[in-house]
Amino acid sequence: MKPRTVISMEQALALPYATMRFAHLGWRVVRVEAADGRDHPGDANRYIGGEVPGIEPRSYFLAQNVGKEAVALNLKTEPGREALRRMIRELNAEVFCCNTIPSRYRSLGIDYETLSGVRPELIWAGISAMGPDYPTVAGYDPVIQAMSGYMEVTGFADGPPTLIEPRAADFEYDVADHGDRFFIRHNGDGARDFAIATAPVAAPGRANWREFLAHQPGRPLRGLAAYRGHLAVACRRDGLPQVMVLRLADGAVHYIAGVDDAADFAMSPLEGREFDTAGLRFSYTSLKTPAAVYDYDMETRERVLRKQQEIPSGYDGGQYVSRRIWA
Repeated sequence: MKPRTVISMEQALALPYATMRFAHLGWRVVRVEAADGRDHPGDANRYIGGEVPGIEPRSYFLAQNVGKEAVALNLKTEPGREALRRMIRELNAEVFCCNTIPSRYRSLGIDYETLSGVRPELIWAGISAMGPDYPTVAGYDPVIQAMSGYMEVTGFADGPPTLIEPRAADFEYDVADHGDRFFIRHNGDGARDFAIATAPVAAPGRANWREFLAHQPGRPLRGLAAYRGHLAVACRRDGLPQVMVLRLADGAVHYIAGVDDAADFAMSPLEGREFDTAGLRFSYTSLKTPAAVYDYDMETRERVLRKQQEIPSGYDGGQYVSRRIWA
């Protein structure tokens, strides 16, 4: 197929991922982003995720937008709309696509009737959460939760949905339920590598958070899972992934580290379906060990291999050495 030119007014993930596939085919993809005088111009997703050295957009944005071009236009103004029409005409664009809500198509000058008047052979595509039958409905996760009734299952049966703590800039937290209390992993109060607090289910706001596991610089906490007698925390020590196991009865702590002598590896606890258990399942792989899944007893510390990726050509980890070299 000959190279084509796609102009895409896109944001978030659904459409950027779709047009990424065009870029993989060698097509020219030009993103149209907002230019309306905000402090953070362009697609808001440019500012989400980790910083990438030497590159302005952050990691979340880069993943689905590598290989694309971008231009900022204010389509709320006639000069901005005219600039878009000129792009379609002078770049001989064959495809235009967008993922804003349908009720905004005409006011932004991106509806099919307007753009096909500029280039009759233009292929036009629009993505929205629920299609043209619901032209004002956005498709972000909280909206879908609300419409589906999922929000209603949070909180108490005889009350409204419960909010633990409002979101704020540069403040992240997630929650694990443990009966009458929550365990809360958060980066508040300067805890850049995250700390863990507890809060009563009946009053879970930040004013009632109590420190459970203090912030320790250089030991980032990546996630947690709560069991009746234990807390399993995905973390890093000395730059390597490990699982911290805390026994709730007495606060005893131990770590699950590598299962071979590789100097670098990846491991992560897998979501458990049982609360009243001492069993933890985790995944592991290294340069010496094909991807594997283990069951681990958090009391006895016994580890059992459950499955491992098969290497059809054969593989002997003993023939390899993995070293970590510090520069």
